[in-house]
Amino acid sequence: MKNNMKKLIFCAIAAAMALASCNKNDNLQNGPTSANTAAGPKVSISFVGDGSTRAFFDASAAAEPWEKQINTVTVFAFSASNGSLTLRRELLSSEVAAGSATIVLPFGSANVHQNFYVVANYAVPVNVVTETGLLAVTDDSFPSYNGTVSDVMTQARRSGGFTMSGSANDVQLRTDGAPTDVTVPLKRTVAKVAIRISVDPDFLVKYPGRKIKVLDVGISRFAGSAPVFDSYVTTEVPMSNSMLQVPATTDDKVWDNLFYMFPSGARTSSTYLQLTIRALFDADGNFATTADQREYSYTVDLIAGGNGTLLRNGYYRVDCSLKGSIDDFVNVSVYAADWESTITQSNDLGL
Repeated sequence: MKNNMKKLIFCAIAAAMALASCNKNDNLQNGPTSANTAAGPKVSISFVGDGSTRAFFDASAAAEPWEKQINTVTVFAFSASNGSLTLRRELLSSEVAAGSATIVLPFGSANVHQNFYVVANYAVPVNVVTETGLLAVTDDSFPSYNGTVSDVMTQARRSGGFTMSGSANDVQLRTDGAPTDVTVPLKRTVAKVAIRISVDPDFLVKYPGRKIKVLDVGISRFAGSAPVFDSYVTTEVPMSNSMLQVPATTDDKVWDNLFYMFPSGARTSSTYLQLTIRALFDADGNFATTADQREYSYTVDLIAGGNGTLLRNGYYRVDCSLKGSIDDFVNVSVYAADWESTITQSNDLGL
């Protein structure tokens, strides 16, 4: 009986210690999930997405509904002096819907400058407990962002939505008991590359009765992964990835493609992100007969802002006008638009 009693007492003490340890960890990892009762300083944190929607290939840099959908949000706070973890907080669904939350930091952090990081639609590993560790986290889910044209033009193919992140550094917390207001703009990890190919009106004049159509568009020399936060500088990842996509078409006169790419830094001209347009030229205007057909490949370098840089959260429009055979010209205009600014680049490429 005594031995059984000792075992019961020992188990009760062990359970109490485990519960206390769990509660302490929850306060650090998940933060308060109900009314704020902690004695530490309060922070009212809000995250800002992008503006209104737009039609495909519109010059506007606004996002589609599925591109700006926020499903989950994790807030991190680190000491600005030594990078140690102050708090990790998974926001409630109601807070995510509201776009803001009031969180309570541990007691004693009021006079310490804090670095805040917000991650949306991405599950940061639980073993990330330092600022350096968080900045080193990468998104390598490139295949899940892309697919057929009908898929990527109507939904977020990546489970959970587009990875987004943002930060507010060296924030001095208020000491008067009022919440410190922190606003964090969120940016997507990926860039958006929209391609529109059309037949130049001069084609019908120069080649009466003949037709040309686009079979597929390939994109190559892009990165397969990228840091979740753009503040982290890493060794350039290999640019050997490629993919192929059959375009959506309107009356075999306009063809649209859409890709999501991870960002990359400045490149040399021999390593620019490259588009390959495969087209079919038909002499009698009847694609059912094949003897008079000839296939051509048009190659286009995406120069972007002038050095091949592909910015995260950037919107790149590639407008191609097909004039005819391999002996003619294809006019290419590349419009690079970050969500905050617009850069325009135009090229005439001889084929």
